[in-house]
Amino acid sequence: QADGTVLALALNPQESTLYVGGHFTLIGGENRNYLAAVNTGTGEATPWNPELGGDYVATLLLNQDGSTLYAGGGFLQVGNAVRINVAAIDTETGLANSWNPSTELGSLIYDLALSPDGSKVYMGGSFLTAGGQNRNHIAAIDAKTGIATGWDPNINGTVLSLTTNQDGSLIYVGGNFTLINNETRNNVAAINSETGEITSWDPNADEHLHNLAISPDGLTIYIAGGFEQVGGDVRHHLAAVDAATGSVKDWNPNAHGGHAYTLAFSSGSAEIYAGGEFTSVGGQMRKNIAAIDRSGVATS
Repeated sequence: QADGTVLALALNPQESTLYVGGHFTLIGGENRNYLAAVNTGTGEATPWNPELGGDYVATLLLNQDGSTLYAGGGFLQVGNAVRINVAAIDTETGLANSWNPSTELGSLIYDLALSPDGSKVYMGGSFLTAGGQNRNHIAAIDAKTGIATGWDPNINGTVLSLTTNQDGSLIYVGGNFTLINNETRNNVAAINSETGEITSWDPNADEHLHNLAISPDGLTIYIAGGFEQVGGDVRHHLAAVDAATGSVKDWNPNAHGGHAYTLAFSSGSAEIYAGGEFTSVGGQMRKNIAAIDRSGVATS
């Protein structure tokens, strides 16, 4: 019973707690500004209450041991602590810790990702400064100090989604951009996590991406967005790309009626769940959400 849009979820299964971020100010029977923890059994808000001030939370990320929740979006403070658009919050107390890589006022954080070793937090959004440095739309922040590392891909448009590969050597990014370090990459790219240089991986989507997700086996990047073509092949809003070569795979759910916004994998990885504004998948009526098998066909 959230009274506003929910934009982000992060599950802590050990604690039976679901962290929820969005535009709401009331959820689970309690006043909670943009960020709350709810019991996964009852749906009731827990006592945890960071008391954000600002507009909304767009993305959530738990660290490896579940002790810290990273939140990004468009906000100004966490409790009494000034935190511009991004914060690290103690999952026991609800207080912001000292980590503070604030971006400039008026900018937004759309996605966060953690390096496999937990040493860096990657941020994507509309910002031009982060962690005390000039960083165009993407940055790597030291997870201890909150200071931007030297990693600087310099993207010319908004980053909406990012994820690391399994060994952390690559950062896959999606959004609304055409250049990375002055080299052409249309809306999706892979970046070396050490140097910040783009790789030759180039799926070339004709419109922006809202979300990308790497398969559990690490072999495929699934993408969702507003595109109609990927790599010159017709793909309506959903596509699968080889994680090594960037070539478009045969998987083609053919979603129609609106953009796809988010992706998730079933526990056994047999299906890919997609959510968005579409009305059909592969000619079958599916309103806004669907489960799609590895052949690209919507399940029952």
